[in-house]
Amino acid sequence: MRIQKTTPLYNNTVAYNTNFKSFYNPVRNAAEFGGNKNLVQKTAAKMLVKFYQYLGGYSQDANRDLEKLLARNDISFKKLLLYIHSGGLHFRELLHAGRLEDISLKDRKSLLKKIVKDDMVVFELNRYIFEGLQDVLPIKYYPKKLEKCLLADFPLLPKNDGEYAQLLEKLVSSLGMKSDKLSTEQIEKFNAALTRLTESLLTDDSSKLQGLDEIFECIPEFKSTVGRKQHAAHDFDVFKHSLNVLKNIAEDEGFKNLNQSDKKVMMLAALMHDITKKEGVIDERHPFDSSMEAYFISKRFNLTEDEEIKLYKLIKNHEWLKYINIESKDKRNYRMMHVSWELMKDNLFDMALMFTHADLKSVKADGSFHDSKLGKAHLKLDGEIRSFGEAADIYAKIIKNRINNLQQSQPILPMTKFPKANRIKQAIQQINADGSTDIKGVYVDKDGLVILNFNEVEDWEKIGFPKGSSTKGIKIHLDNGQEVETGNIKFLAHGLSFENQLARFCAFALPDSNALLSVSYAERPETKYRFFRPQGLLGYTDTFNIIGGGEVDAGSGFKKSLRHFRDLLEYTECRDWRPFAANLIKKASGMTDEEYQRFVLENQNKSYTEIYPENIKEIMIKTFGSMKSNKRRGAREYNEFCTSQFHPMSPYAYNLKNVKIENPIEFLNGEALERTAFLRKYALNHDLPFTVFCNDL
Repeated sequence: MRIQKTTPLYNNTVAYNTNFKSFYNPVRNAAEFGGNKNLVQKTAAKMLVKFYQYLGGYSQDANRDLEKLLARNDISFKKLLLYIHSGGLHFRELLHAGRLEDISLKDRKSLLKKIVKDDMVVFELNRYIFEGLQDVLPIKYYPKKLEKCLLADFPLLPKNDGEYAQLLEKLVSSLGMKSDKLSTEQIEKFNAALTRLTESLLTDDSSKLQGLDEIFECIPEFKSTVGRKQHAAHDFDVFKHSLNVLKNIAEDEGFKNLNQSDKKVMMLAALMHDITKKEGVIDERHPFDSSMEAYFISKRFNLTEDEEIKLYKLIKNHEWLKYINIESKDKRNYRMMHVSWELMKDNLFDMALMFTHADLKSVKADGSFHDSKLGKAHLKLDGEIRSFGEAADIYAKIIKNRINNLQQSQPILPMTKFPKANRIKQAIQQINADGSTDIKGVYVDKDGLVILNFNEVEDWEKIGFPKGSSTKGIKIHLDNGQEVETGNIKFLAHGLSFENQLARFCAFALPDSNALLSVSYAERPETKYRFFRPQGLLGYTDTFNIIGGGEVDAGSGFKKSLRHFRDLLEYTECRDWRPFAANLIKKASGMTDEEYQRFVLENQNKSYTEIYPENIKEIMIKTFGSMKSNKRRGAREYNEFCTSQFHPMSPYAYNLKNVKIENPIEFLNGEALERTAFLRKYALNHDLPFTVFCNDL
């Protein structure tokens, strides 16, 4: 594959031609690899050996080499060690690689044996090797030659593609879930303690601080910040600085206007934003490391997924001002673009701006670091001296404008979340000999697999779908004069052909995943085979994880990078992919940009049964149902959108013959037996129903 170089972007990578089929991860396309698979294998093997050698007691220089070899950026090795720790292996020495030299050779070997026998290491090591090369390499390219490079201490390396996919799935399911998950009573005590601590900070009497014991008990990692000195610009250690940030946030008028969920996220972020910060030095990587540590810690507190991601992104980007504050206007604009993408959801940037002001005010005892224009506590902004606090507000206006534009072009694709298989089983009163049940369209096979015959089910609410769910009732007139009927049950679909492809969904298990997936939006699943493959997975995602798409062909379904896809949308002719869905809705409904923006914020993550106002609901269904999709081989006409953080909720299969499916069990055991076997196993292992569609009835 020959790569055509174009204008350099401002992140030390190279922009490639805008034919997205040729655009994967820059590391993969780098001249040093040039598509040479053997060289990729050799390099991966070299990485693995170097990593083993480093843990075995080699010099700190090996750490710097690994940072260049192991992944796309200079923080991945640190994150790898952090994952090992957060997965339950509490080897604090590994979080600060500089301390490894203080461990005796004997202890290093003992430590090494414990680490390399843990499943987590095998998963993370393989993930970062391949993510660095090909942005989560499809497992069918897994280099078997690597086995020859492994030492005997790696007994868990899978021997084939199927084993590898299963191992990744198993590991991801428990990733970050520590055994010390808190009880409901402990969480309530912690929340009360955090409130008491915040209130006591506002008294300006540090001797009367309350709630710390309960907080240390639930977050012992926070206790380790006590006495941890910072670099010379700071007057406080990490612990006191974090408490000051919490106090300054609580005093902000904007904080008082937040809802309870956002207040909780802000307070947790204040405690943990520097939790991994190195002692006595400028630690450039601590926002990334602390955000991942906080994400894993948050699993103890039964937060919602939205709260976990907000906490992660708030901490990861809490030094956004420092990141964008560079002399080159072009580079500054480029960085502001990425900050806007990172923090565009809801009011997240407003929270980040509030956090920045609180953080700056907590550097010096008198708060001068926020307001001073003397010494190092200032910056030049377009030739004029500004305090950090002033600069934050000036940059914020630009970023907010960018975020408004992103929200006004945000695709909104309402999706219906499928219930788990066990929930459906609870509604079943009788299973007949042929696998049919007392609920029309619902079947259970001899293995206990729940199967939904999509075109046959009528009482969706009974099996756990939202009230009002239906596959009928809305007639759509197509350009060719044909009239078709559809309903309000919609979802995303990603086609699959082999078991090893299931491993790709492991890439979405962590919030820092750079993986991007091509999916089809099921605008008319009842009437035609409209997906990339006749079998695969149905799923959902957060509205703001949908990056763009529509009547496009973005190439390979998985080998895409989120960060660099954003570059394409900003700097190339692909920019039309972003607003495609938004423009369809605006045109059909007559909404202005501002009205559409409010509509998205109020209706994000809803199914069609929840969309408001009512008149927009049918307009959207008809608009998407009649949009032109690219025509492909095999009479397929499917749209293509790109999304991150895809959540599987049901394997699916279409019949390839234009005949009605009378019994989906017979269909899966007959025509579709070979191509769906791995998906049936996946459904059983994950408590998911299996959905069967009829093709072009």
